[in-house]
Amino acid sequence: MENQVKEIVDKTLDKLKQLANSDCIIGREIKCENNEIIIPICKASVGFVSGGGEYSSACIKKTKEFPFAGGSSAGCAITPIGFLVVGKTVQYISTNSDDMFSKIYNFASKICEDIKKA
Repeated sequence: MENQVKEIVDKTLDKLKQLANSDCIIGREIKCENNEIIIPICKASVGFVSGGGEYSSACIKKTKEFPFAGGSSAGCAITPIGFLVVGKTVQYISTNSDDMFSKIYNFASKICEDIKKA
């Protein structure tokens, strides 16, 4: 029974790896005519459940075996959170206007540019 549960879990995890690979999080770059590059950034949320067990003792009396039942389920949600724009400067544009990361990143980027100019 332990090998059967392990097999179910392994198959489900393999499928999850295919769904939520790194290309889903940091998307493929998009080249613009003005030589800027836009890189989409996403957030992935993954849920997973798996289980297995044996049938009741009444079933064992009839078949003289321990029949196994098992299953698993998983889900993956990929949400776009922003874009990294690389050109003369580097800027992070968030899809959420209240995103603290975008404010900090853009502020730090501006400070770096000001230091380079000084």
